[in-house]
Amino acid sequence: MGCANSKPTVVEVDKKPEHRVESAEMAGEAKDVVPPLKKEKKKNKRISLYGRAKRLRRKGVSAESEQKRKERKVGSIVFEEEDLPLQTYEKDEETIKTMEAALKNHFLFANMTDALLRDLVMCFEREEFLAEDVILEQGAESTKEDKMYLVSEGEVEIFIDAKKNEIEMPQTYTLSVDANANVSGGIKDEDKKAKVKRSKFKSQLLVINSTQGKTKVAEKGPGEIFGDIALLFAGPRSASVHAKSEELVLFSLNRRAFTKLVVKNSGGTESIRFLREIPLLHTLSDNTLGELSNRMIIEKHNHGDVVIEAGGVGDSLLIIESGHVVVRKDLPDGSQIEVMRYGRGEFIGERSLMTGQIRTADCVADGDVQILKLMKEDFLVMKPLIHDIMKEHMIFTGLKDMPKTTNLTEDQIEVIVPQFEEDRFMEGDEVMCIGDESDKVYIVESGEIEGVSSTGEVTKKLAFDYFSMDSIVGTHKSDITYTVKSEEAVCFVLHREDFEEKLGKLEQVISSNSLMTKLKKSPALAVLSESELESLQNDFQREVFKDGETIVKQGDKGDKFYILLEGEVVVTKEDKKAKTVTEVVRLKEGDQFGERALLFSETRAANVIASKEPTIVLALSRDAFEAKLGSLKEIMEAEVKAQEEKAKEVAVRYCDLDISKVLGSGQFGSVCVCKQKYTGARYAMKKIPKAMVISLGQFDHVENERDVMTKCQSPFLVRLYRAFHDYENLYMCLELVPGGELFHLLDLEGRFNEAAVKFFAASVILGFRAMHSQGIVYRDLKPENLLLDADGYLKICDFGFAKHVGSGKTFTFCGTPDYQAPEIIKRVGHSYAADYWALGVLIYELMIGDAPFTPDDDDPRGTYKNILQGNFKIPSWISNQAADIITKLLTQAPEKRLGCGRNGIKEIMQHPWFRGFDWTKLERRKMNPPIKPQMADENDLSNFEEVEDDSEYTRLAIKEDSEMLTRCLQDEKLWEKWDSIDAEN
Repeated sequence: MGCANSKPTVVEVDKKPEHRVESAEMAGEAKDVVPPLKKEKKKNKRISLYGRAKRLRRKGVSAESEQKRKERKVGSIVFEEEDLPLQTYEKDEETIKTMEAALKNHFLFANMTDALLRDLVMCFEREEFLAEDVILEQGAESTKEDKMYLVSEGEVEIFIDAKKNEIEMPQTYTLSVDANANVSGGIKDEDKKAKVKRSKFKSQLLVINSTQGKTKVAEKGPGEIFGDIALLFAGPRSASVHAKSEELVLFSLNRRAFTKLVVKNSGGTESIRFLREIPLLHTLSDNTLGELSNRMIIEKHNHGDVVIEAGGVGDSLLIIESGHVVVRKDLPDGSQIEVMRYGRGEFIGERSLMTGQIRTADCVADGDVQILKLMKEDFLVMKPLIHDIMKEHMIFTGLKDMPKTTNLTEDQIEVIVPQFEEDRFMEGDEVMCIGDESDKVYIVESGEIEGVSSTGEVTKKLAFDYFSMDSIVGTHKSDITYTVKSEEAVCFVLHREDFEEKLGKLEQVISSNSLMTKLKKSPALAVLSESELESLQNDFQREVFKDGETIVKQGDKGDKFYILLEGEVVVTKEDKKAKTVTEVVRLKEGDQFGERALLFSETRAANVIASKEPTIVLALSRDAFEAKLGSLKEIMEAEVKAQEEKAKEVAVRYCDLDISKVLGSGQFGSVCVCKQKYTGARYAMKKIPKAMVISLGQFDHVENERDVMTKCQSPFLVRLYRAFHDYENLYMCLELVPGGELFHLLDLEGRFNEAAVKFFAASVILGFRAMHSQGIVYRDLKPENLLLDADGYLKICDFGFAKHVGSGKTFTFCGTPDYQAPEIIKRVGHSYAADYWALGVLIYELMIGDAPFTPDDDDPRGTYKNILQGNFKIPSWISNQAADIITKLLTQAPEKRLGCGRNGIKEIMQHPWFRGFDWTKLERRKMNPPIKPQMADENDLSNFEEVEDDSEYTRLAIKEDSEMLTRCLQDEKLWEKWDSIDAEN
């Protein structure tokens, strides 16, 4: 993080965002004026019928949900899918091209590579039917062989029988039964009496008669597709499809083949997965990474092998995949000295490769080493594709090498890198002459530039070299003439004005960085965050003392904390009775004294006297500290309280808890309120039957949820205190968050004002920061999973879909359709960028009242199509900054999405929409939440909606394999990460 004088990364706000609707027309509804917020609160806290329908439609889905999990082979601990080889079917070239053309018009296949599309086409199986043959039956249960169909010859008819939709079905994906109904989803009617559909204007509800009977809703002919959603997730068929023509020819593709091919293509080789981990390469597309990987050679070296030999010409670029390589130089006495050490993900040899210079040192394997090597000819082919990252690397390296800028932080350098401009010179051009005044710094990208000083000394500047670095401090006259000697030379150029606009004066930045380093070492300030320390820097006052001058006098009231910048002080203690003065200690540059003055109003216990001239200190008064951050004592007490809360994780025992009210129940158990008998502390207890966990293949899901909650600690995440088990059940003792779901509040309010949305979004960002710092991606953001505590602060809950990905990707299809990122739908692998996409959806929904991609008929096929095509509109009454952050978060390419640059989530926190937002206040819970839940007292749980117990379906779904269940229930190793309740007794 930058210094106090530094400025945040500037993210340009589009004057007219791409998705802005100037006429404010949203889905056919005119919104030329800002829709009013609801001012009259509903007396009935129950969620509206529309809200219930919306909740039902948005239940999270997963490619590893109940239907698929039933197909797994269940062992004692490990659940594995069958890995059967893919079957392909021969086709003539004309048929292949016809099928490819049809598929390219479909949103699922539109952006696939030609090679992948061809592989998929070869997996389509030809099927023939006669008139009135049933191809799909409405309500049919899902299997792993569910298919999508492409019509080759003839026509099909699609029918919906409304009566069949009255059957209780698991998981809902659509609430529509009109002519645009999807052919693959399922319908679940929560009240079993009516089907709910939102109208075109999304402001009222229509009740559709359930007794219409079988109705023809559509026909499909050659080149058209049906059943496509079946490729994405398991679910009962929501319509029947019959052959209309006397002879019908279809090509079918099953979900298993589609998933396997797409994931295999996206996952790539081990080399591609490794390259994705390298921060410098994060902006490259998967296609570019794939081509780069294909051109690289894998080399393995043993300990002591010479990887690069001194004296050779650079002919390759090396990237270390595992192990370490040390750089050694010869000394005059014949021995060698280690001057550099490289590790995983670091580059070697790029300078020599780009300049053609002779290598001046040996690079030796320290232990076993595996490297990826890119030869010069391949590097030249790839250079246009990787130009931007090489530019970034060269500038970053140059700034770290320059003596003037070597003490900048990496964050500060990353802010400056984009400010460099590219300038081209031709042979004979004088870049700079003796006596010229310059305010520019130059880093050579390519070519050769010769420098001749006023004394005739000649220097040569090649790639990665720099010159005129004094210009970054102030305008200076050059004492060297720089002339281009090659046919062409390219330089990266930085104007001092651009540097100072971003960070401030260099001397002040370096001084500020030095002060930050000292502040971080102070035990008294250890409880403060980096941003809080930064905020204090301008409050330090510089004081200068002569030798023998008193800085602190024993017995005086202390009100300042000091950092010794220069010189030396002696600490003495005076015994007035004995009339003696004893030297206690001498302090030198960097030492600190007087820190108790920030905590207590008390007299000084010793003298502090300058013993060198000059002695320079930085002083911070208690008044200045408290004006900025409040009482340090209160901050430290809050930290102690937080540590005590953490200690509860171990202190909570199941036998000390009284179970009371049931908050809700669902497919995998129930949640109750419980109270500790002796302290009165209240918790939420989640109870999950082991039999359901095993029978429905939920073991990994539940284990993962516990692990994630254990690793991630944040005020913005629901806390897990303990995880118990007995013979029959698993129990998770959770933090009770009594304010209820944000979803419920959104349903009551309709939408929130911008300030409230900013508060909620910022809370989510801090929760994401805690998870992402542990390598965990959340994947299930939506208002239903955001709870408010009694004070109105927001907490993320439900970590069932969260997963540890580290610097890699995961390929599971999961989440809620409205909030799924394009890369999840396309199965090309996803990571933290998927959470940032969901954040954009959340900001949109909270501010506008509806998710951006939901079509009028709530058909998930339409939702996915809109997501993949980027179809959403932002009404004109939304502020430019809000529209800009939404647009940048909803960027199709994950590598270009806001938050996915080198600064990570800081890019979002520093976006202009958050300008002036006090992140420290939010982290310290010193901010006034925009909405405080209505609660009669601390025991009021009325903000929780009563949840219908729909566990009957789950009980029916349990496999009748009592022997297997008994074996798993008795397997103590299976539950070893859960604390045994029996062990408490």
